[in-house]
Amino acid sequence: MPKLGDKVRFSQHYEKSGEYFDSEDAESWTPEQAELMDNDQPVPVRRVKAVDNPPMAGFVCGVRNIAHETNIGPWHYTEYCGPSCDRSTTLRKVYLVAVNLTGFYKVDPLWIEEA
Repeated sequence: MPKLGDKVRFSQHYEKSGEYFDSEDAESWTPEQAELMDNDQPVPVRRVKAVDNPPMAGFVCGVRNIAHETNIGPWHYTEYCGPSCDRSTTLRKVYLVAVNLTGFYKVDPLWIEEA
C-alpha cells in the first residue's frame, strides 16, 4: 500500500463514463435496461470506466472513495410523491496520483506499482 508522497507508476486510471439512465425516456433505453424495467429489477449504471494510458509516474496525493456503480430501482409509486426508486451505490477506493500540475488521476490500488 503506497503512502502519501510515494512515487508510483501506473498504466490505467478511472474516468467518468458518461453513462446515464433516464427512467422517463423509454426510447433511450437499451434492450437490457428495458427488460430490467419491465421485470421491476434494478438497472445498473456504471459511473466510472477504466482507461488505459501509457505508463506514467507520479506522486500519491490522497485517497478517496468514488462511486463505481449505481443500481437504480425498483420503482415505487406513492400517493404523495409519485414515482420514486431505491438507489444503491458501490464505492471503490482509489488513490489520487499527481503527474503534473493539471490535476489528479484516480488510480485503483491494484494498478499501482512502486517507482
